[in-house]
Amino acid sequence: MEPDRWDRKTMYNLKLNTRRFMRRLKGFTLIEMILVATLIVILSTLAIASMRAARNKGYETGAATGLKALAAAQEMYLMDNGYYGGGFSVLATTYLPRPYPPDSGASIFIKQYSVVWMSPNIGFVNTPTYGGAYLVNRYSLNTFTIFALPKDADLKTFMITDSGAVQFLRSSEFIPY
Repeated sequence: MEPDRWDRKTMYNLKLNTRRFMRRLKGFTLIEMILVATLIVILSTLAIASMRAARNKGYETGAATGLKALAAAQEMYLMDNGYYGGGFSVLATTYLPRPYPPDSGASIFIKQYSVVWMSPNIGFVNTPTYGGAYLVNRYSLNTFTIFALPKDADLKTFMITDSGAVQFLRSSEFIPY
């Protein structure tokens, strides 16, 4: 419908409608796209860091809980046999909460960690993660000592003895052999 008169009001409405129509066709500017992409990158970086920290915390909690279960299994083994068991294969089928194959190793029991048992005769633990054999300060012939050595450098190292307390180890607590 064509207006009868081309007055100021009619021209303004026609111009306003044209602007609205053109604005719908225009799309996004390059600066708007860059800002949105930057915002997405920043948010995803924060989310990934948060998820990694939560995953590592879960692995560490699992290692501490697994060491407590191994210590409880050692105590049950002591009650049955009069001495502590020498490794995961001794405890795997009978003394752990669910049976594990004896030849599977404790890393199937505790994820993302290498589980190392102190040998009652030697007093040294061979740790490929830390590059060699290390003497441990808290070693005694009448106790058992189990280490959970992380496969990832971001995770903590844990140790449990017959006292039943899981301890967090710093690298200064290892004495090089």
